[in-house]
Amino acid sequence: MSSLLTDTVPRSCQHYMGSLSVGKVVDTDLRVKGIVNLRVVDGSVLPVVITGHLQAAVYAFAEQAADMIYADHRKLM
Repeated sequence: MSSLLTDTVPRSCQHYMGSLSVGKVVDTDLRVKGIVNLRVVDGSVLPVVITGHLQAAVYAFAEQAADMIYADHRKLM
């Protein structure tokens, strides 16, 4: 199994950002366009490259996303 992973998974020190950027793939509520009940909350939705450490930006982004998801859930109750 370990050889399968090392042979097929690319090794990289890069953080993937912008591959699912807001407006193109997800809406402003982080919902994937065209798919019901699916949200993306990670660095791939950030539309611009962060000049600092990505982890801090993703933590702050995740906090805001949690607030959005919680607010939507409260509307359903």
